[in-house]
Amino acid sequence: MKFENNQQIKTWVKDGKLIMPSTDRDIIANFNIKLPDVDIDAMNIISGDILSGDIISGNINSGHIISGNINSWDIKSGNIDAGDIKAMNINSGDIKFYASAIAYESFTCKSVKGRRKNALAKCLDGEIVYKKPRDRETGKRS
Repeated sequence: MKFENNQQIKTWVKDGKLIMPSTDRDIIANFNIKLPDVDIDAMNIISGDILSGDIISGNINSGHIISGNINSWDIKSGNIDAGDIKAMNINSGDIKFYASAIAYESFTCKSVKGRRKNALAKCLDGEIVYKKPRDRETGKRS
């Protein structure tokens, strides 16, 4: 379902949850989603930045994500600041999380840091791949 603004999205919120109907489980928003006290349950989220409660989703393709816990199939994002993260694949810039950030198949990021002393960041089927910095002149990764 394509939304034009946050006010339109808020009309779908019931009891602090945005649960997309079974007939159209996608959220398409060409703007930043700002629902700090709302949990989101959708199939795919395509948007600018996301500020929300917990996210349960098939795929997320967005700018930066600031949320509670994230449980998703694939995450493609700028920076992520979240509670715990569980995903099949993560491709992101900087990732900050509370206790755990787990990817099953692939985990690529610029940096990853947990807020707990014994926080865990892991890729079960491989290694965490850290993106190399971009060359200032060419913009390419070295």
